Amino acid sequence: MTRKLIFLFLIAMMMLTACDKSVAPRGNPQAWIDDPLDGMSLPLQPYLITLHGSDPLGISLMEVTINGAVLATITNPDPAQLLVHLTQQWEPAAPGRYVIRARAQDISGAWSAEDLVTVVVEDISTPTPIITV
Repeated sequence: MTRKLIFLFLIAMMMLTACDKSVAPRGNPQAWIDDPLDGMSLPLQPYLITLHGSDPLGISLMEVTINGAVLATITNPDPAQLLVHLTQQWEPAAPGRYVIRARAQDISGAWSAEDLVTVVVEDISTPTPIITV
C-alpha cells in the first residue's frame, strides 16, 4: 500500500512539474486624485493638486489635464516604485468650472484609466471693512 501511495505521489509531482507555469495576468495601472475632491469650491489662487499612481510593474509618469489641456506630465524620479505620490501646482486663470483629470503610465507604457474631479473656482476677495463713526 505504501509503495502505491509513493508511486502515485511521484506521478502527481511529475505531472505538476510538466505543467505550463503561466503567469497570472497583471493588473492595470491606476491613478487617482486625492486633492482637490470632487465638487470642491476653490479660491482663485494657486492650488497644489495631489495625485497617486499604482502598478505592479512601477509607475514611470503621471499626466494632469485641466479642461482637456495638459497641465503637466510628471516624471516619476523612481520608476521602480509600485505606489507613487506626486503633486502639481496649478494656478486657475479665471473663476469657473474646471475638470481635472489624471492618469498614470507604467514602465511598460500602458496607461491607466483617467480619474477626474470637477471643481468650481470662485473669485473670493476679502471684503474691505467699513468703519462708521
